[in-house]
Amino acid sequence: MNAFEKYWVIIAFTLLVSSCTKDDQRGFPSVTTLPDPEVFENGAVVHAEISQENVFEITDHGVVFCIEKNTDNDQKFDKISLGILAGSAFSVNIDRNLVRNETYIVKAYVTTKEKTVYGNEISFLSKGSNAPVITGFLPEKGMPGDTLKISGKHFSSKNADNKVIFSTITAQIISSTDSAITVIIPVLSESVYATIQVQVAGFSGQASKNFELKEPVIDEIIPNKIIPGESFKIRGTGLSTVKGIIRNTPPNDSYNYEIQSTSDTMLQVRSNLEYTSTGIFTLSLQQLDREVITNKKLEVYMPEISDVSPTTVWIGSVIEIKGTNLNKIASIYINEDSTEIISQDDKLIKAKILKPFRDSYVLAKINNARSIYFTDQILKFKTPIITSVSPTVAKYDEIIQITGDYFVPGIATDANGVNTFNYISKTQATSSVPWNLPAGPQSFQLLLGGYPFTYTTLDFVIPQIKIASVTPTEIKKGTEIFIELTDVPKTITKSRVTRCMIDYNHMTVKEVTPNGIKAIVNETFNCPEYPGIYLTIGAQDIDGQQIVHLNQPWKPFNFPTLQIHYNDLLCWVPEENILYALSPLDIESGFVYKYLPSTNKWQQLSDLFRFGNQLFPAKAIYADNALYVFSYNYNEQAWNVHKFGIITKKWTKLKSIPDTSTNPEYGGNLFAFVVNNRIFAGKRDWLYELDATNNQWIQKAKIPTARDIFSPAIMVWNSKVLLGFPTYSTVNTEYSSLFEYDPQNNEWKNLGEHENAFFQNGSGGVYTTPYNNKFYITGRSQLTGFTKLNEFDPASLSFREMVAPTQITNWSFLIYEYDNQLYLGNSREAYYRIPVTDFKDIYK
Repeated sequence: MNAFEKYWVIIAFTLLVSSCTKDDQRGFPSVTTLPDPEVFENGAVVHAEISQENVFEITDHGVVFCIEKNTDNDQKFDKISLGILAGSAFSVNIDRNLVRNETYIVKAYVTTKEKTVYGNEISFLSKGSNAPVITGFLPEKGMPGDTLKISGKHFSSKNADNKVIFSTITAQIISSTDSAITVIIPVLSESVYATIQVQVAGFSGQASKNFELKEPVIDEIIPNKIIPGESFKIRGTGLSTVKGIIRNTPPNDSYNYEIQSTSDTMLQVRSNLEYTSTGIFTLSLQQLDREVITNKKLEVYMPEISDVSPTTVWIGSVIEIKGTNLNKIASIYINEDSTEIISQDDKLIKAKILKPFRDSYVLAKINNARSIYFTDQILKFKTPIITSVSPTVAKYDEIIQITGDYFVPGIATDANGVNTFNYISKTQATSSVPWNLPAGPQSFQLLLGGYPFTYTTLDFVIPQIKIASVTPTEIKKGTEIFIELTDVPKTITKSRVTRCMIDYNHMTVKEVTPNGIKAIVNETFNCPEYPGIYLTIGAQDIDGQQIVHLNQPWKPFNFPTLQIHYNDLLCWVPEENILYALSPLDIESGFVYKYLPSTNKWQQLSDLFRFGNQLFPAKAIYADNALYVFSYNYNEQAWNVHKFGIITKKWTKLKSIPDTSTNPEYGGNLFAFVVNNRIFAGKRDWLYELDATNNQWIQKAKIPTARDIFSPAIMVWNSKVLLGFPTYSTVNTEYSSLFEYDPQNNEWKNLGEHENAFFQNGSGGVYTTPYNNKFYITGRSQLTGFTKLNEFDPASLSFREMVAPTQITNWSFLIYEYDNQLYLGNSREAYYRIPVTDFKDIYK
C-alpha cells in the first residue's frame, strides 16, 4: 500500500467512526432505500438496509409509495407494513395498487417506539400489479344507508385509490386497508340484487355472489278505509326502496297507486279517482324489480244512495236522499244543476231544488269530484200548464199574456228559434209576438234549455197584413204613392219593410206608419199596364193586383198587320213622310207595301217578285224614288242588290257585292246608307259605293275597327254619316263605339266610346229616325233584352234615354211622324203613338 492509499483509508475510517458516534447520540436508526428495485408484471420488490443493527427495537418496517406526479401530497402515499424487524436489511414485495406504465416513487421506513424514520426516495416504472380479490362481504342483505364490510386482498389502504360499485352505483367508502374496505350501501335503481366490484389501479375484482336488498316491511296503513281519490299513509321500514304500491284485485287484476312522497319509514299514497272497484284489497310493494307481498289490507268504499223522495218536485222543494256513508258526499246535482244541501249525516241528506229541470236522476259528487249516479228513481219537475192566452189574435210586437201554473224562469217558446218571455211568475207569463213568424194560426211548445218542457201549447193567430188601397192609382216614374195597409203593428219601422216593389222594380220607401207606406216609384221599366205591388213585412209577403195602372205616354194604336209572315223590312222616308215595307214571302220572293196613314192600311205596290236569293233580305234603303234591297247569295258568296222603282213598280237586279268576310251571310253585320243620293253598303272588312251609271260597286275606305259591326245605327247629318254600334257590356252598362264617315274625302274618324248609347237589335239592325235635328234610335238592350228608345244629338254627341212603350217586343221598332203624332212600332206586332207636344217630356 503506498502512501496515497493509506491516506484515504485513514480518512474513511475516521468518517465511519464519526458516523457511528452520531447515530448513537441521536437515539434512532437510519434506513437506506437501495436502488434498482426488481420490477415484475404483478408488482415490484424493493430492498432496504438499517444502520446500528440490534441497537434499537424496531416495531414496524416497510415502504410507502405513490405515483411520481403525486409526491407533493403525503396523503397520496400508499403503505405496505411488514411489522417487527430483527435484522438490518429487509425486502418488500409491492403487489397491489400499481398502475401499469406509471412511474412510482418509493421509500423504505422503520418505526421505533419514539419515531418513524424514512429512507431516501427511489423510482421505478411499473409493469402493473395484482388485481384486487374479494373473499366475502357482510352483511349479505341490507338496506340503503347501512354499512357493509368487504374482505379480500390487494386493496389500497387509501380510500381514494379504491372504488366500490354496487352493479352500476358507486358506494361511499368509509375506511380502507389492503385487506378490508367498509362502505355505505347505496340506493339501488334497477334491481334488488347487485354485484359488488372493487377497482384498484385499473384492476378490478368482483364478489362471487350478489348483494340483496332487504324486503321493506309495512307496520300499519293510516287510514285503512278510504274512498276513491283519497290519500293514505304507510308506516314501516325500508320504504325508501319502494317504487310502487300494488292493489291486488283477484282474479288476475291489479292497480297501481300514486306515491306522493317517500322516506325510509313513511309513504304518502293517493288512490285513483277513476278506479271503480270497491272492497278490501291486499297491498303489495314494488321494490325495484321485486314485488313484495304483504298481509296488510286496504278497504275502498263508496257512498251508496238507496232512496230519493219525493220524486215530483218544483223550485224550493226539499228532497231527502237516504243511503250509507253519505257524509262523504260534497254536492248533489239534478240534471247538471246544483242543489242547496240543508243538512247531511252518514245516512241522510236533505237538499233544496234551486232550478227547473226536465226529467232527471240524482247525481252526487264526493269530496274529490267523483260522481255517483242514482238511476233507480227519476225525479220529475212540475211542468207549466197553460190555461188561457190573451189576446188570441195578436200582431207583431203585441204583448200576449199567458195564464196557468208552474211557470219557471228560463222557459221559452220554439217560435222560429227560441223566443224568451218578457215576464215570468209562477202563474203568469208575457211574451211579445216576434217579427219572424208568418201570418196565420200559431202553436208553440214551451221549452227549457232548448228542449220541450210541457205538453200544453201556446196558441194564437197573427192577422194577415193586406193592401187596402193605393193613392194615386195612376202612376208613372217618380210618382209618390201611399199604400194603405190593414192589421199593421203599431211599432212598425222602415227596417221591417224588407221588400217594396212595383212589378220587378224596387221602390224607395220614404215613410212607414201603422196606416201604411209612402214610397216613390223609381222605375216602370218592363212593367205591364196594370203592374202588381209586392211587399214583405216581417215574415209576411203581401201583394196587390189590379190596384194601379201606368200613366203611359205611349198610347196603343191598331196598326194593320201585313199578311205575309217573314222578316219585314221597314223603310221610313222622312223627306216624303212615307213608310215602306218589304214583306218576304219566303227566302226567294216577297212584296213591297206602302203605308197609308189616312186610311191606316197597307197598299201593295209590287206583285210577287223572286229575288233568287238563299237568305231573307237583310237591308232596305230608299234613294231617288226607289227601294234598294240587299240579300245574301250563298252560291255566289256575294250580296244581291235589287232596285224597286216606286213610280215604275218594276224590279231591277243590280251588280252583286262580293263578300268573303267572316259570317258574310249575317245581315246584322251589314249596313247601308244614302248621302246626297249616293248609295253605300259595307261591313267591317269593306265599304262600297254604287256607280249607278255603270252598274258597278266602287271600293271605299273600310271602317277602322277590328270589332264586328253588329246592328249599327246609321245617321246622315251634314253630308256625313255617323255609324254607332254596340261593342261590349258589363253588369250595369252597355258600351258602344261611334265613327264618322266623310264621303267627300273618303275618310273615317273615330269619335270614341259611349255608354248606353247604341244597342243590339238582331239581324234586322237598329232603326234610326231623324226628327227636329236629332236622331231617335230604337232597338233592344244588350242588358235586359227589352226595347229601348234613345235621343242622340249629333251636334254635341250626347244621348238621353226616353220612355219606351210598356208592351215589349223582341223585334225592332221604327219611329216616324204623321199628322202631329209620333208613331213607334213594327209591321207585325204592336204600334204606339204619342202627340208631338208630349214627346219632349218623356225623358227618363
